[in-house]
Amino acid sequence: MNTDPVFNPSSGNMPVTVNAPETGSTSRVTASINSTV
Repeated sequence: MNTDPVFNPSSGNMPVTVNAPETGSTSRVTASINSTV
């Protein structure tokens, strides 16, 4: 999952990490769910 663009904030696919850096761990979990959906 490290190579997934979803986990790359620079790709713009995960703006949640940029908006909430304090909840980076939670954002990654959310991104994982989104990528599954």
